[in-house]
Amino acid sequence: MSRGLEDGLDLVMSASPSSFVCSELERACTITGLPPTLWMRQPAKQEHAAWRVLRDALGAAHACLVEPAWARIRSGFDAEHAWRTRMLADLGVQVTLAGLTPRGRWSGTTLELDAADTREFILKGWGRNTSETCHVLVSPLVEASAGRLDRDR
Repeated sequence: MSRGLEDGLDLVMSASPSSFVCSELERACTITGLPPTLWMRQPAKQEHAAWRVLRDALGAAHACLVEPAWARIRSGFDAEHAWRTRMLADLGVQVTLAGLTPRGRWSGTTLELDAADTREFILKGWGRNTSETCHVLVSPLVEASAGRLDRDR
């Protein structure tokens, strides 16, 4: 997790491999239903001008969208973090994990989270790392780590 705009930009700009950044740009494009643009493919070719444009665009987006509301966002995040920490201490890991989504529940040793599609992830003892986010998701976001998470269906 980055600690500010410059730290976050450094994380993006130093992403290795650059294919991660390119796949994220393409994923963002699929939301609109439009094909990836030529510019979106340039970072994969290690074109420095494209990386500068990306850095400038992220900085401008941050200045317009995040910065004006940052104090309120951070305050909400801190309150959520404190609440989840108390929940973990008072009620334990199972209740805390099940409470991450409105209809999270345990079935034996399986954590079930309602989602728009049907998927099953087998962790094979690896566990999961979670990152803090202040985004509201319609369904849970599960990121597969190479070699550590199998998507069965």
